[in-house]
Amino acid sequence: MRNFVNPKERKAVSAIPARGSTLMKIRKGTSKLDVFFDAAIALLAFLVTAFTIYPIFSGEFSQNWGSIESAFLSDAVFIVENYPHVGWYPYWYGGIPFHLSYTPLLPYLVACLHFLMGWSVAHAYRVLTGIAYAATPAALYVLTKYVSRSRVAGIIASFAYALIPTFFQGLTPSHIEILTVYGEGPHTFTLPFLLLAVAVLLHNMRRPTSIRYVTTAILVAVVALTNVIALFAFALFALVALAAEIVYGRSGQAFRVFVASVLLSYGLVAFQFDPQFIQASASFGAGGGVSFVGLLSSPWLPVIFITLTLVPGGLMILRHSLGKSERTRVAFLGLVWTALFGTIVLSKQLFGLSLAPQPIRYTPELDLSAAFLIGLVTAGVAALVIRFRPEPSQSFRHLAKVGITGLVLSVLIFSSTVTLLPLSYRVTAPSTSIADVPEYRIAAWLSSHVTDERIYATGTPGFWLNAFSNVQQIRGGSEQGAVNSWWAPVGYEINTGVDPQLSVLWAKAWNVKYIVVTFPNATTAYHDYLSPDEFSGVLPLTYYYQGFGIYEVPLTQPTLVQCVSAQSAASLQPISDISDRQDLSNYVSLVNFPPIGPHATYSMPNPDEIVISVSNASTDTAILVKMTFDERWHADIGNKSVPIASIGPDFMIASPQATGNYHLVLNLQQSGGEVVGYFLTLITIVLTPILIIVTRFLPRFRKKQI
Repeated sequence: MRNFVNPKERKAVSAIPARGSTLMKIRKGTSKLDVFFDAAIALLAFLVTAFTIYPIFSGEFSQNWGSIESAFLSDAVFIVENYPHVGWYPYWYGGIPFHLSYTPLLPYLVACLHFLMGWSVAHAYRVLTGIAYAATPAALYVLTKYVSRSRVAGIIASFAYALIPTFFQGLTPSHIEILTVYGEGPHTFTLPFLLLAVAVLLHNMRRPTSIRYVTTAILVAVVALTNVIALFAFALFALVALAAEIVYGRSGQAFRVFVASVLLSYGLVAFQFDPQFIQASASFGAGGGVSFVGLLSSPWLPVIFITLTLVPGGLMILRHSLGKSERTRVAFLGLVWTALFGTIVLSKQLFGLSLAPQPIRYTPELDLSAAFLIGLVTAGVAALVIRFRPEPSQSFRHLAKVGITGLVLSVLIFSSTVTLLPLSYRVTAPSTSIADVPEYRIAAWLSSHVTDERIYATGTPGFWLNAFSNVQQIRGGSEQGAVNSWWAPVGYEINTGVDPQLSVLWAKAWNVKYIVVTFPNATTAYHDYLSPDEFSGVLPLTYYYQGFGIYEVPLTQPTLVQCVSAQSAASLQPISDISDRQDLSNYVSLVNFPPIGPHATYSMPNPDEIVISVSNASTDTAILVKMTFDERWHADIGNKSVPIASIGPDFMIASPQATGNYHLVLNLQQSGGEVVGYFLTLITIVLTPILIIVTRFLPRFRKKQI
């Protein structure tokens, strides 16, 4: 056969190294060396960041008693004390389904670390959140290096985030304050996983493989199971990445990868994200963002509509102005990410406009986007310097990159000694002792004076109550999890009402024995009482400490479970509103004057089971359980099911219509939505490995057969 290859081309082809040749081995070695350098830089970024927050790795509790981390510690303590019976959380809002409280991953990891290492729950929480915070710049390096193909950009981006508390000083809180002062440990814990998920998703959009699908889904699942705010932030990052791929010409493949990744990710988290949890999370987020119903009546609706209309055109204009190169694609990502999160955060700070749920919480994402952009700009400057010299040598290229990188790093390090370290060491320092802290003292006193009763507390005493004790309260640390609709109106009435007698009546209805009041001199940032002296002369003040007072409410039947007349209960009219004194009084009278003869005692082997022993019952005997009514609860006497109804402030009542002595057992069961969610997750976990095997190995098998 005649050879039609040009002699010059033949020479060029012969110069290509054969597989296994020395040159090919050198190239493979260089690739491994690059991986080593990247790993070393990421590790250095982790260590530097860990040094800036090293106090967080010691001690137990922070000094920031106004932070929301108390809620996550309460969840972890509950898991440690009750696992595997963690279906019902009895301490908040009259009782809530525990899976509605918060996303579960971080509290469970804290509990695991507690059992494995023997650390206290509080110390384990500090260590885990500190490690994740330190890992965030390392993950940012990975994302920036992958997207920009520039080690300079990755180094500057990672160290800029690690060493600058925030790029919008005076306008936004620093990302270290989001972790400590605000207590957003679950949010900041997700950031390294969020950044890696964006990197793998982008890689998969360009070169899809089954392994990258699974890796993306696992990383997204970690984010979703840790914090809903971070999940929303990831969605924004991912949508911008998808937009970049679409406007730069990979629309079909990118969209298919995006949709498939979303479906696979949801399959992994469906056991947690059932319809009730999604609805609860959305309703809570709407309080700090824009709900759909509120959006329709918002005066900003025309502005939002015009913005959404112009966004696609604006992206195309931006793409046209930047050009079509890979470098401009990266600039597109940095500009849009920064503009998007900047708009969310700064619109709230400057104009009070909430464009997303809890907008101030997106400060870390804004700082990450800004650091990413700063890294790109630095790499661009280095490239310009190199271009100024005609035909620059390889040594000059390296010298220019090292010099500019070193110069910027020197500025960052100097700046951190002034802006970051004093702030970081102060806010991450542990509390030296909690013995005299009001939140701890109040919890300890209440724990020794309360059995079945509840208490009403607001502000920091309510936040930290269940991190230190198992006292039940009307309020709690997870509003989205509350299924009892009365807690918020009752809390508002006690805090701001002008009729203390009505507040006391509601307290009796809720089986509240103590009301914790914050006086003006209390050491807390939350002074919720409109008239702190409203109970003076109405209730006895039984405890006082550093501006916190505890008033005692007289209760005639303070037990959690008691017998009442079924006929009288059936004749009660539902309480219509917070000021419905007549129907409220009728319910309180039912509780205060139980029928003579029947008697009930109870035990709770675990939070998901209540065993009630009833003696001398008649057909008119009903069992009142002063805990939130929820359809998950089922009651039985032997093999006979007993219906449970709602009564009074959404409590439970059962009418067995049985006589004599018997045992009524209440068991918590999973809802239909939870069962479906677990089934979807199980199917996803089982089918995913099978699909990977089929897609990776079956085609090869067929080729061999052919």
